[in-house]
Amino acid sequence: MKSKPIQRAAALLASTAAAIALAQEPIASFTASDGADVGPLNAIAQALNAEASLGNSKITVQPDGDHVLLTGVTPTLEKSKKATEIAQAAAGNTVVVNAIQPEHTTYQMPEYDLAKTAEASKG
Repeated sequence: MKSKPIQRAAALLASTAAAIALAQEPIASFTASDGADVGPLNAIAQALNAEASLGNSKITVQPDGDHVLLTGVTPTLEKSKKATEIAQAAAGNTVVVNAIQPEHTTYQMPEYDLAKTAEASKG
């Protein structure tokens, strides 16, 4: 007769684990000094949090003089750019500065013509 309480406990644990798995950390948060107008910062953070494609990102929105500064990490450069677009749309006329670092960066070398460089150095 003890199997029913054990089954109930197991079901409760399973449902709790599922709920925890669904509860994700927010993508963005904001920081502000005392007396700062947090309305625009909160609006930007909420807009970033509403964008599912920014998953696995961690972004901080903070005032920087007359600008809004985005810092943190995104998985790719494209997601960093997307975060800036979303923040700028939510910020209205306020300039958004992107200091977000992508986790993965691709470096591209400019095309290099060795023959032209060799000729130029002879001359």
